[in-house]
Amino acid sequence: MKRAKKLIIMLAVLALLAGGYFLCTKMFADDGSGEDTAADETYTAADLDPNDLTNITIRTRRTSKTDDGEEKTEITGISFHLNDSSDRWIWDENETVPLDNSKFSSLASAFIGRTSDYRLDVAKDKLADYGLAEPAGEVVFGFSDGKSETYRVGSKNTFNGMYYFSSADVPTSVYMVDPSVFEAINITINDMILFDTLPTLTASSLSSLEFTRNGDKYVYTRFPSGDPDYYSDAYTWSLSVNGGERFPVSSAFSEEMENALTYMYLMKCVSYDKSEQERFGLDDPVRMRVGYSGTDTSSESSAEITVGKNFDLYFGAKDPDENYYVRTGDSVLVYTLYYSSFFGRLFDAKLTEIRPAEICSADTDDISSAVFTAGGKTVRVNITHGADTDVFTDLAGKELSEEKLEKFKAVLDALAETEAKSDTSLTEKKEDAEENEIFRAEFTFVNGKRTSGTLVVTRWAGNYCRAAFLDRDSQLITLSDAEKLAELVMMLAK
Repeated sequence: MKRAKKLIIMLAVLALLAGGYFLCTKMFADDGSGEDTAADETYTAADLDPNDLTNITIRTRRTSKTDDGEEKTEITGISFHLNDSSDRWIWDENETVPLDNSKFSSLASAFIGRTSDYRLDVAKDKLADYGLAEPAGEVVFGFSDGKSETYRVGSKNTFNGMYYFSSADVPTSVYMVDPSVFEAINITINDMILFDTLPTLTASSLSSLEFTRNGDKYVYTRFPSGDPDYYSDAYTWSLSVNGGERFPVSSAFSEEMENALTYMYLMKCVSYDKSEQERFGLDDPVRMRVGYSGTDTSSESSAEITVGKNFDLYFGAKDPDENYYVRTGDSVLVYTLYYSSFFGRLFDAKLTEIRPAEICSADTDDISSAVFTAGGKTVRVNITHGADTDVFTDLAGKELSEEKLEKFKAVLDALAETEAKSDTSLTEKKEDAEENEIFRAEFTFVNGKRTSGTLVVTRWAGNYCRAAFLDRDSQLITLSDAEKLAELVMMLAK
């Protein structure tokens, strides 16, 4: 009995192999040289005429497993039609979803002049053997004259990876076509959407960034050569809050912002339904407008012209991975955004996190005079800026020696390297504590709206000293840093 069962199984396997061999030999033939060549005869499996195409309906059959491990089959369908101007495809279910016309061209191309090296006449009751009684995929092309053409894709041939194929007009003529035909219709609506893209930005192309948060309007402006209204050109970005005077943004924060803007991109599209905006926090979003320079080729000369451009990005809630949900302009599509972590910091950052950490960044190019006071000593240095060289003189008009000049520059360098370690609001000071002055620097500036500014460093509390300069009086530096500045001044005064 066991031998009989084994024999039946072996015969069944041989039959399958013979069938596969038959299919392969129909597609290839021996030309007498001992090598297989493609069969001479080809058949027209589909001959779609894309002219006057107005409607497309696609149905696919997908099998999946339930939580119980059982298989379930689901038939899904999507339908499209051309708009009245015949220049844009529309999804029947939601006409607001933008579709990519090129995807429809690719879909139609899979059926235009489709040929096959194999054709088999099959009885209707045998179509199930080829997966064509309940096809894996079916597409209906509708035309303006009311006619239609329907094509079906059946099961996959495991020997050559090709699919069985037929038309509804002659269902019993079965062809074999390459996988691209099945791939063309094995789609969801996501495969047909025209996704938004963000402009390609570089740090040098950025010009501005603005947003309103909690009623406050923030406007960041990029100055490649430094803000002309500020005394120093050490900072590329400046910030104005609620229309107030611009102040510099720290180089570290500016670099992070440039990286975020140039490397951000739209990741996953999570919604294409306008009614879901509230679900993603986009019913009341934060609008961020980015200004940048781009090229314009619309002029009659066809030459590339650099022009100012901008784009809007709307921020909503965050997903479980802390990525923002965003949309672009008036788009209905919702995405998650790469580099979201920085934008969270940008929107919620305190001004103390945005401003430069260094208490003063003046260098010899920025000033025409400096008066340093520390330890009862006062030193004045005047700078005359010439076309080729600068002349440094003391209070009496005598040019500084090389040694004195190096000591003067050492004070400026130390100022630029001294960073605030805290803020007065974070460090409590006893009410009766006196703020004894440790260091003072009075500058006359060459550039910017401010012609002068004074930096005063005084004792605060514990090991902290307060540094007040221009519109900032809440920075705290360490006592050791303050004493170093005072020591450098006394060395200069010798």
